Amino acid sequence: MPETELLMILNEDGTPTGKTADRQTAHALGLLHGTSQVFVYKYEREQLYILLQKRCAFKDSFPNCWDISCAGHVPFGMDYLENAQKELQEELGLCVSKEKLSPVFLHKTEKHAVFYGKPFHDRQFSMVYTLYMDVPAEQIRFQKEEISEVKWFLFSDILYEIQTGNPNFCLNLEKFQKVYEHLKG
Repeated sequence: MPETELLMILNEDGTPTGKTADRQTAHALGLLHGTSQVFVYKYEREQLYILLQKRCAFKDSFPNCWDISCAGHVPFGMDYLENAQKELQEELGLCVSKEKLSPVFLHKTEKHAVFYGKPFHDRQFSMVYTLYMDVPAEQIRFQKEEISEVKWFLFSDILYEIQTGNPNFCLNLEKFQKVYEHLKG
């Protein structure tokens, strides 16, 4: 059985409390914790594309939904940037230097839902990064235990799906728009 990963629990201002909890406990109790999120993007014929991953059917939250290119909880003892690099390697098989990751902003979100009959209270500070990478989706060696598919989407198509409330897309509208502002600026 794999070792349980401990997350650093955060105060309301994002500073560490010095306490830890495993992911399941953090989500059951709504404990504030950190995540790193990376939007992988490219331009094709002057159009902006974002790489999305489709979460596996058995994920504990938002199964079968199109989500951020890469994301993961920040384990105790690791910072946001190190975690972003680790998650890119684990989830997408992409080895990138820290200099390739462009920080966008720290974003606080809360999601409350029920999955598999259990309450899910996700309260997190997410450090959002962008990464330019022009690689065909079929060449990405993604983590099959977490992801069922990766695909490049036209930015405007993703925006439409989020704005119309398509349940197959679990991206945050405010965060997605801020990433766009960062990329066009």
